[in-house]
Amino acid sequence: MRFIHLALHVALTGALIFSVANTIEAKRDTVELAEQMHAVTSERNNLIRERDDLESQVEKAKADSSRLRDMVAFHMRACR
Repeated sequence: MRFIHLALHVALTGALIFSVANTIEAKRDTVELAEQMHAVTSERNNLIRERDDLESQVEKAKADSSRLRDMVAFHMRACR
């Protein structure tokens, strides 16, 4: 009976050690994934900011082009 108790105790201790090792590895993986997600989110935010800046520049260029077109039309009418 004592041998069974000892064998059970050793088996449960081994399972506990294995479980703790898996938990530590899972926690390490979770931290690594969180860092990767942060990096991806930062890159995404940078790309969105850059896209917004480019869209703003396009809108400004369209407005400038419209003003130039109006000025040319006014000049052409004045030269008649």
